Amino acid sequence: MTVNGSDDVLLVHGGTPLEGEIRVRGAKNLVPKAMVAALLGSEPSRLRNVPDIRDVRVVRGLLQLHGVTVRPGEEPGELVLDPTYVESANVADIDAHAGSSRIPILFCGPLLHRLGH
Repeated sequence: MTVNGSDDVLLVHGGTPLEGEIRVRGAKNLVPKAMVAALLGSEPSRLRNVPDIRDVRVVRGLLQLHGVTVRPGEEPGELVLDPTYVESANVADIDAHAGSSRIPILFCGPLLHRLGH
């Protein structure tokens, strides 16, 4: 592989087929939103290939504050979210858990729909 004196051109000299396996991790920007969307369900949701990142941990804690049961699934990287007993949470608890994260705003629509206030 060579670079032609410019950052605009990248020449790749190949000819050798690649083979092997890679593990594709979950989309880090999608998973927290999919977790919040589980609030809209009436039965457990199962998410696979969930990355172990801060945003996922924050959403998990916020869901639990709102009465959602969150547990590991049968496969590695799998979460099962059960929204059967969704409830309001104390604002101070939400602030303490989320810190400066903007994630709690994602909960407004689904919670308004589920709780009516």
